[in-house]
Amino acid sequence: MSDTHPSPHSTEPDEQDGSTAGEILADGVAGLLNKETVAKAISNLVDAAADAQKKKPSTIKLSMILGILFSSGIFIGVALLGAKKIISGEATAGLLGTLIGYWFGQHQNKL
Repeated sequence: MSDTHPSPHSTEPDEQDGSTAGEILADGVAGLLNKETVAKAISNLVDAAADAQKKKPSTIKLSMILGILFSSGIFIGVALLGAKKIISGEATAGLLGTLIGYWFGQHQNKL
């Protein structure tokens, strides 16, 4: 018994129409992309991704500004509490040193 049908996993050309599996797959994908609804959906996806990228820098800038304002408020509050002797000098130095260490250490590369 001779098997005249090619293996489904074969990449050799089909003797019947001369196409390889890759060519058949490429033709199928091309046919799918030529449909107007698919092209419109891809276009909408690309537009949505572009809009998200435009909004990203403003979001990063806003979060950075809010972070600086919050940290500055904490710094000023701890400094005032230390100046009024509500918290001890050691506690003030420890809290301010921790905050300053965080500010300067947050952008260093992690080991």
